[in-house]
Amino acid sequence: VLPERVVQYFPQALCRKNLLGILSPPPFMDVINHLKELSKALSGSHFDRKEEHADVARKYLHLSFYKIYGFLNEEVNRDPSLKAIVSRELSSVACLLVNDDSMLLDASHVTMDGDVDGILLPHLASLPRDFHHFSEFMNCLQVTQTPSLQQYARVLTVLYESTEGRLIYNHKQANTFTAIKTASTKLIALLRKHQANGSASGHQATLDQIASEINPLYLPANHIPRSARNEKVLSQCRLLSTRKVIFNDAFYLSGRINDFDQIQYLVEWENDYW
Repeated sequence: VLPERVVQYFPQALCRKNLLGILSPPPFMDVINHLKELSKALSGSHFDRKEEHADVARKYLHLSFYKIYGFLNEEVNRDPSLKAIVSRELSSVACLLVNDDSMLLDASHVTMDGDVDGILLPHLASLPRDFHHFSEFMNCLQVTQTPSLQQYARVLTVLYESTEGRLIYNHKQANTFTAIKTASTKLIALLRKHQANGSASGHQATLDQIASEINPLYLPANHIPRSARNEKVLSQCRLLSTRKVIFNDAFYLSGRINDFDQIQYLVEWENDYW
């Protein structure tokens, strides 16, 4: 992009830009490829607020991505046939700037909802409000309006893979423990909402379809000792496949369940959690 001072002070030279091979506006695919290359170059980068010039770097990045998103949004608005190209080329590319302009994620890890708990980063993040009005571009990437069941299920899958089913203690791995609790609580709340909507409309098949879309699913489970439920129990959990756990909806039967040492079952985090 030509510097603004060139545009302002050298209009005659700018009129001859085509002689130099400078195209305005730039070709659509050139911008797509530029965004892919820029995202690739910045992949894994994280600007620490304490680092010198970090704020300047983030502001520059924000402006750069803002202009790119704006151009692509304008183009797909002008020519809807370009939407398929954006979807094909960018859906799996970590090209969305999030978390105060310090991180790039692909669309499957991003939602328009600004109320996503920061503990879920980098598995799930909110899109900055400045980018919300590029709705056509974001729709091409299938950025969700609110976090979906699939997104929360993916968070839990990643956490399961990183913990390998080990017991997680709140006092030792507080961030992981809180992320597990947050993602599973949100997922169950969404499932209950879908269940209520399905029952009201009589569409049980819809709920069955949703269940198949979040398979496999990992949820926090535990084996409660004979000492019964206590604060220590609620401060530990392990993620297990739902195929390997049972749901105990009668807590007074916990003693009998514990007679079977290999059985894991879902634990209430809070009242009415499940």
